Amino acid sequence: MQEKQDKTMIEKRYEEAKKEFNEIYAKPIAQKRNWQIFAMIQMIVIGILIASYVNLANKSLTVPYIVEVDKFGRAQYADVASQTKIDDERIIRAHLIGFISKARSVITDEITMKRNFEEVYKIADTNVKNNFLDEYYRETKPFQKASKESTQIEIRSFLRQGEHNYLVEWTEVTRDLTAKRINEENWQALISITQIPYTNAKGIEDNPLNPFGIYVTSLSWSKLK
Repeated sequence: MQEKQDKTMIEKRYEEAKKEFNEIYAKPIAQKRNWQIFAMIQMIVIGILIASYVNLANKSLTVPYIVEVDKFGRAQYADVASQTKIDDERIIRAHLIGFISKARSVITDEITMKRNFEEVYKIADTNVKNNFLDEYYRETKPFQKASKESTQIEIRSFLRQGEHNYLVEWTEVTRDLTAKRINEENWQALISITQIPYTNAKGIEDNPLNPFGIYVTSLSWSKLK
């Protein structure tokens, strides 16, 4: 009988000791496990955020601008816009008509003509500058020509030939220094363009003569019979 009581007492003390152990150690262990799970979830979220930021940083950022076009077809920077469409036919038309008019006109005001040519070179890409415009101006010598006559450009038609290609036709009227008409010729040009959007405000500040970032990538012109 005494042996049975002793055994019962031992089991009772064991259960009490087990309960005390659980109260002291099991709860912190469970809390530690919960923190580990929480930390792992946090690491996964941070990893997703980092991957998103890296993906965003690798994408090009386009900053659109509001550009006003006056009645002469000249573009002027106005302000930063939330959204703009560069494929607007009116914008491209004004841009290319201005390009042809400035590139081909000969005027007696040397300073103005020089400014026109600077704008033309700001719109043309390197290939067009080096392999077409430079050669054309070397052959025609517009500044020497301006000492005895002028050439006025009158646009006759503007047609889209493809996604980035355009056909422009115009008449060149040549006058002597007394404004007497001495010659008239019809010309046409095939022009290809591309757009390189500015990624920040500094881009447009560095190149205010080309506010849209539209560049002539291919150019050829010829006289019509």
